[in-house]
Amino acid sequence: MPVYAYGIKRNPLNWYGNKIGKAYRYGTLVYQSLQWVKANLTSISVGRYMFPAATVPNGNVILAAGGTTSGSDYRSEVDLYNEAGVRTSAGALGRGKQEFAGCGYGDRAFFAGGAWNSMYNENYCDSYNASGVRTRVSNMSYPLRGNAAATVGGYVLFAGGRRNAWYGQYATVNAYDTNGNKTNLSDLMYEVKSLGAASCNGFAFFGFGNDNSSYPTGVSIYNSSLVRSSTLNGAEGKRLMAVTKCGDGVIFAGGIYSSSDTMRSTVEHVTTAGVRTTLSPLSVARYSPMAGTLNGIAVVAGGSSATSQNGTTNIDIYDSNKVKTTSPFSLSTARSHAAYETLNNTLYLFGGRSGGSTIATTETISYK
Repeated sequence: MPVYAYGIKRNPLNWYGNKIGKAYRYGTLVYQSLQWVKANLTSISVGRYMFPAATVPNGNVILAAGGTTSGSDYRSEVDLYNEAGVRTSAGALGRGKQEFAGCGYGDRAFFAGGAWNSMYNENYCDSYNASGVRTRVSNMSYPLRGNAAATVGGYVLFAGGRRNAWYGQYATVNAYDTNGNKTNLSDLMYEVKSLGAASCNGFAFFGFGNDNSSYPTGVSIYNSSLVRSSTLNGAEGKRLMAVTKCGDGVIFAGGIYSSSDTMRSTVEHVTTAGVRTTLSPLSVARYSPMAGTLNGIAVVAGGSSATSQNGTTNIDIYDSNKVKTTSPFSLSTARSHAAYETLNNTLYLFGGRSGGSTIATTETISYK
């Protein structure tokens, strides 16, 4: 929508992309074009990886919870960041763990599942308010790790996951309302772990991942009535990819395939109607990247381009028309297996792995 100088309908002021443009009326700023900004924040309390982050949307805060420092050291710390980037400590998780999912809606953020040692998982679900106070709510249906989460219809959905170190996956979907009450939904198309999830236009997407022997290529889509409304077959099987909203659907970007750990650069777009298209590939084939959507621009950042979990600094962006465009910069720190979440058109990246080492740094990418 044009902004008119002096409040009359002439001389519209228009700027596009990340060009810096401002319009003033009688000395007051009335318009400023969208700009890309990168910043470094206070590091998380303990460097770690394989952990999630979740927002409390109505409280304008993000919590980064749990994780591991070495693959066998299970952490319970929870770091809370406000919109100004100030970090404080929230209540610890009920148990130290890694490989679990987090997601927020309304006044709460939820974290569920996870591995608390090399063999066993848990079914705990922890709920946090904007002050970082933890409440344990109804358990998930099963103990599991490697699950995914998305919001739809006033609920947070947790889906899929690995049973334990010895066998099997789940297709179970548990939905939590903001009071922590649980409802069981129709199962996913497949029993999978290491799947991806995202929300778009009143739908929640859960897709790809793998079981112990195969890489299914389906996407389960839940509508606002919590009904599995559409499915898809035919995409490229992979796990540990980035998933985020892009235009009229979501993208599944990067990932890893098969026991030979083949890296993927492919980007699959799936609409809310279940229509799949392939977009321009990522700049570097990689898995466990971070992703978020900032004012309609889908950002895919970092990830590992080697099985040793060496992080990358690459950033790929896709506009709302699903066209890949040039990124304005790279990450300040190479990272993979990091926690990430968006808040008010800013993507927050916490910790992760870089060069085979665990890191604690935190950085943000904004487009606003």
